[in-house]
Amino acid sequence: MRSFSLVLLLTMSPVAAAAQDWPPGEGATWLHMGAVDLQIAPHSSKGVQLWAVTSATRTKDSPRSYIAGFDPALVEPWLDQAGSVVYFDGPAPGDSAQALATPGLMASDGSQLAILRKRKGHGWATDVTVIFLDPTDQRSWSFTASNGEAREFLQAFLAQEGMSHFVPGGVTTADEPVNPFRLDVPPALLSRPQVFYPDLLIGEPREEVLVSLTFVVGTDSLAEPGSITLTRPVDTRFAKRAIRAIQEARFRPGMLNDKPVRTRVFQQVDFRFH
Repeated sequence: MRSFSLVLLLTMSPVAAAAQDWPPGEGATWLHMGAVDLQIAPHSSKGVQLWAVTSATRTKDSPRSYIAGFDPALVEPWLDQAGSVVYFDGPAPGDSAQALATPGLMASDGSQLAILRKRKGHGWATDVTVIFLDPTDQRSWSFTASNGEAREFLQAFLAQEGMSHFVPGGVTTADEPVNPFRLDVPPALLSRPQVFYPDLLIGEPREEVLVSLTFVVGTDSLAEPGSITLTRPVDTRFAKRAIRAIQEARFRPGMLNDKPVRTRVFQQVDFRFH
């Protein structure tokens, strides 16, 4: 029997933050760090955009996400401080210092990004903690990356900062999808179509395939067709069926101030062959 399951990647929380769109990034950098997927992309009116989401299939915790845009003028000096944390190889001082940490890099919505390295004996741990801070500090979250992954993250941030062609005060629209941190009530999957595992060629492995997508749920309870984007490369046979499933699914829209709003969401379609 062939089966299909739709895993909802949404546990988004309200926070005082500005609305921000997350269009597919032209020339974006994708990073996969354990249970967290990240995209860093340039944008003319939002600067350096960072998207991070945890995978519901790779972590026991509730899925979390973060979307923010950063002024490139702030990014470069912050990267110097982040580099001093990540690359530092000296002994730990004999005082009460417990960690190396950057100040928060302020995003345009008031949220922040910080990097921390904990003390370990007379030196410093090789792992680095990447922290996403919301303005109220009530729903902040973090993940751990290896030192090599942290360096790759900083290098990607620097590369995208140089390509953003940022124009302060760039044009935005009032109808942009709402930052998920800002929602009072997150979107929810209400119904889904029946989708089957695609036919494979003789000899092809029958294995679980996970298709990850991002799209905008409109106030009409539907995914906006032009907004559906794969977040990872995948076999087109699975991709087409996953996209069709999203197009035919019905959602409860995200709610803000008792009104439905357009919301950028992250979704996984899990194909399992039995």
